[in-house]
Amino acid sequence: MIPFQIGNWLITTDEIKWVGVPNVDCSISKDSLNEPGPGERRTMYDWLIHLAGKAWVTTVDVYSLNTAFVYAQTAWGIGQNPNISFVDTFVEQANVMR
Repeated sequence: MIPFQIGNWLITTDEIKWVGVPNVDCSISKDSLNEPGPGERRTMYDWLIHLAGKAWVTTVDVYSLNTAFVYAQTAWGIGQNPNISFVDTFVEQANVMR
């Protein structure tokens, strides 16, 4: 079922696109979805940490993004990165949002 919208995130055939606040252009391409973070964040999904720190993203938007992220992994048939932990990612997300 693509396209599919979860909160302010629209999953298309090749990206997750922000459709919330006007004048904010943000999308996660299918090719970069499973990228790990740098350094100490190498076991975390980089996009989920990066976007959690944006001023225009609410807590609800972050939770919707997490759901859209997992949906996209499945819908696109790419699955999870076996070297990355959602637990580590979500803990760091919470730290970034404080």
